[in-house]
Amino acid sequence: MLSFTERDPPFAECVGNCIVHIAPGTHWLRVGGPGVVEGERELDIEWPSRVKVQPRTEDGKRTGLTLGILGIALIGAGAALIFAGESGSNSGEGSVTLLGLASVATGAVLTPLGWVKYARTSPTVEVEALE
Repeated sequence: MLSFTERDPPFAECVGNCIVHIAPGTHWLRVGGPGVVEGERELDIEWPSRVKVQPRTEDGKRTGLTLGILGIALIGAGAALIFAGESGSNSGEGSVTLLGLASVATGAVLTPLGWVKYARTSPTVEVEALE
C-alpha cells in the first residue's frame, strides 16, 4: 500500500510485486498480507517515477534462517575436522584438514548472508525516473 503519510489511506494497493507510477514528494510504503513479511518505509521521490516494490516473503525469511543455522553448523563441524586432522597420525590427515578449512570458510560466508536475509523486513524498492 502506498499513501502520502503514515496515517493517510493508500492511493495504491497491490498483491505481490508491484509497479506504480508516482509523483514527486514523500510517500509512505507499507507491505503485508498472506505469506509476506510485514514492513514499511518512507520514500522520498524527487521527480515523476516508476517504483517497483518487491515485498519480503515468509519463504525467503525461512531460507535465511536455514542458511544462518547451516553456516554455524559448518563452522563447528569444520573446526572439529581441523582438530581431528591435526591430531591424527594417518597419512590422510591433510585431506581431513582441508575439508575442515573448506567447511569453516563456507560456514563463514553462509552465516552472515543467512542472518541478514532472515532479519530484513522492509521491502526491496527500485525507483526509476520517468522521462
